[in-house]
Amino acid sequence: MGMRLWRRRSASAAAAVLVAASALCAQVPEPGANSALANHRIIKFFDFTEPENHESVPMYWRKVTGKGFPHYATGAFDYQRGHDSPPSFYLDSNGGNVAYRYYARGIPAQEGSDYQIRAWIKPHRLIGARAYVSAYFMNRMGERIEGTERVSHAVGGPDSNDRWQELSFMLPGDVEDAHLIAIAAYVVQANVWQQEPPGPRAIVTSDIEGGAWFDDLAVLRLPRIRLQCQAPGAVFAHDEVPTLVAEVRDSDGQGLQAELVVRDAAGLEKWRDRLEVRLPGAPPTRSLILPDLGPGLYTATLHIRVHDIEVRTPYVRFARLGPDLSRGRGVQRGFGLLVDNEAEELWPQIICLTDLLGVWQVKVSMWAEGRPADWMEEERAGQASYLAHLYRKNGMAVGTLGGVPLELRDPNLPYRRSLLDLFTEAPNNLGRFLKYALARYAPFVDYWQIGSDGDRALIWDRRLGQTVARLNESFKELISMPQLAAPWSLQQAIGEAQVPAAAISLFVPQQVPAEGLAANFASFEDLPYKQHWLTVESRDLKDYQREAVLCDFMKRMISAKATGADIVFTEQPWCSRRVVGRPILEPDERFLLLRTLVYTLSNTSPVTSLQIGRSVRGHLFSRGGRGVLALWDDEAPPEGTTLQIHLGGEPVRLSAWGEVSPVPLEGDGHVLNVTRMPVIFDGVSKRLMMLRGAVRLNPPFMESSLTLHETTFEMTNPYREPVSGRIRLDVPARWDVSPTHFEFSLPPGETFRQLLNIRFPQVETAGNKPVMAHLMLDAGEEYELRIPLQIEVGLRDLGVTALAQRVGNKVVVRQRVTNFSSVPVNYRSFLVAPGRVRQTRLISNLHPGQTVLKEYDFDDAADLIGRSVRIGLREVDGPLIHNEVIEIP
Repeated sequence: MGMRLWRRRSASAAAAVLVAASALCAQVPEPGANSALANHRIIKFFDFTEPENHESVPMYWRKVTGKGFPHYATGAFDYQRGHDSPPSFYLDSNGGNVAYRYYARGIPAQEGSDYQIRAWIKPHRLIGARAYVSAYFMNRMGERIEGTERVSHAVGGPDSNDRWQELSFMLPGDVEDAHLIAIAAYVVQANVWQQEPPGPRAIVTSDIEGGAWFDDLAVLRLPRIRLQCQAPGAVFAHDEVPTLVAEVRDSDGQGLQAELVVRDAAGLEKWRDRLEVRLPGAPPTRSLILPDLGPGLYTATLHIRVHDIEVRTPYVRFARLGPDLSRGRGVQRGFGLLVDNEAEELWPQIICLTDLLGVWQVKVSMWAEGRPADWMEEERAGQASYLAHLYRKNGMAVGTLGGVPLELRDPNLPYRRSLLDLFTEAPNNLGRFLKYALARYAPFVDYWQIGSDGDRALIWDRRLGQTVARLNESFKELISMPQLAAPWSLQQAIGEAQVPAAAISLFVPQQVPAEGLAANFASFEDLPYKQHWLTVESRDLKDYQREAVLCDFMKRMISAKATGADIVFTEQPWCSRRVVGRPILEPDERFLLLRTLVYTLSNTSPVTSLQIGRSVRGHLFSRGGRGVLALWDDEAPPEGTTLQIHLGGEPVRLSAWGEVSPVPLEGDGHVLNVTRMPVIFDGVSKRLMMLRGAVRLNPPFMESSLTLHETTFEMTNPYREPVSGRIRLDVPARWDVSPTHFEFSLPPGETFRQLLNIRFPQVETAGNKPVMAHLMLDAGEEYELRIPLQIEVGLRDLGVTALAQRVGNKVVVRQRVTNFSSVPVNYRSFLVAPGRVRQTRLISNLHPGQTVLKEYDFDDAADLIGRSVRIGLREVDGPLIHNEVIEIP
């Protein structure tokens, strides 16, 4: 039986090599190209078919021993299972950790090449444990070269067992003295692969019977490819030419092609160029000067093909900024960043990125969860230089004391202790870390925040107020006049639990919409804190639709600034990743959006909120007497909504990405294009916009009835001098409104009121109705303003919906009516269709909270398709009516 299996496996070994090679392709390649790639690029392949091997494990694979790897966890051939066909190599954990390493000198490392390791793994009963593959370089003596190990992603978990999964990862080859490649296979328990300790109520388990099959391990030699951005932090200023550096090297260049493609954030191609492959001895790098790209985020991808098979696609992500808007505005204040602890070599890039953003108010972690609080002094030199840079820029730094330092984790506890646990239970132990942080950073830190933003366990802990009070006294022993900040949640009333701190930092979770920020913040703004901060959590771009996330981010940041908070913090708009073993920083789209906000809304104060028409809304801000207007339209089509409004001043339009354009003035107003993504108009007349926000109809709702209605036109004078003028109202056709023309004269701060009598026709439909107010205003200079208002017509205590549906040649119209009042109601329902007899239904004695469904049928209704019908209600023995026009599909 075993020999038959071996023979069948041997017959399929060549095919398995081709399968491993073909997995490199996004599409199925031609067989000839596939064979060329397999023969030329795969330098080692393990299908574990070894007919001459009579041992239980593959040749030259040695068990890893030592602490955590017990002797009873072993590996062996499995002659019944395999990825392509048996056998395979099975590692059985037996409740422990098990690993085998290939230790022969059979995988050479060649200069000028990178390597890709591919493997197939089938996990078995791995609930908490995981399986993975690793690789590293060795020197000529067979000794490991430290820092070169790379690890695949781990497979396992309840949803991934009993199916073969392919793993792939790169092993960068630019390593001095690299002569050999070693690979290893692992099955490890959760306490090895998980980075964080479990929570206080977590149940720690081990997989007693778990294991994994490994098969078709391949080591491929690939060309040396490097793609780098020439700008620090991968951000090019507006006056910089976007330039990349590319390196494509290979030992022979056989069948190798390279092409660079640049796409914008929406995936649209902006540039394409073929690159020359350099052979050994030739200069390896080439500078690529990109075209004049507009402001935005771009991804440059280097497509590498061997015999038309795409084998690698390294990429870089970079941003191109809009024009510099900071001239003459001094230090930008009002927005801040949460800056993570980063690798030492990244801090110079962070300095460049914050300079480009113009953000000089930051929160920096003094220690991070699970990291030593007093790690080597030279490792924190970058953070110290960053804080010193902020100090020289007259910025503000908040030192965040969040999480538990590694040294203070109790190994005897099965769960992680909180920061307040440590402050309460072991203040002396924690004190030495505080002294270290204060001694090193006190000259550069303005506030010390006790706990991280968004830590809900912290704000629910009643010890927070006492801890902050006690720490305030402790800080006074070390530094003069310490200023402490405490985290809180915008959704949680502070009440009697008020924390005795100089600043309160309110966390705004992503579930809080832009419209809810002002109301939630109102309960905090009068509390006696020196500073009120908001920390806005943004949605992850990977989890939601891109445009929706960016719109939400802009609206929430603008609305947060409109609350009057001293500083609006958000997460750093960049991320780090490792490229060829080196960490780099790359921006995301929020970098450009935040830069626009910083340079337009910093150093401003909120004036008023505005709503223009039915769906255009926004906020007006003031900077030195000039107005800054942020607007968006949640219902705008893709091309945006066009408005004609007199903005006054000399406004310019800024898109969210920093593109600047003039605002055309036509006739009696500026022509504005407003999109779902907020746009900002800088340089508008603040007083004119305040006046626009001070014009309203009160109330803006009218009960749909045949009676005479009353509403009041109101206008408040926001100026310091009297204003006068004339008003003309344009109302919907067939409405009877009196008066529509009137004059006004207003002292500063006073409100003008004009009673309006309105009667509309019996067939008027429900919904929002436009009313345009034309103001001829004399306020030092003459303006003619067109201010769109609206009146909603409907039934206050009745919910009504209608739906038309086609069933063959038949049309069915259904009307749903719900009584929201406190008394029973009686209505007649009716439907009027072209060329049809008017139909009616009776709604009798509909009690509070009840819903009734009325249905209208039309046979042979082909002539109604695409036409409109009117369906409505008429109160029995009363004046109320309701009309709705719907289209037959």
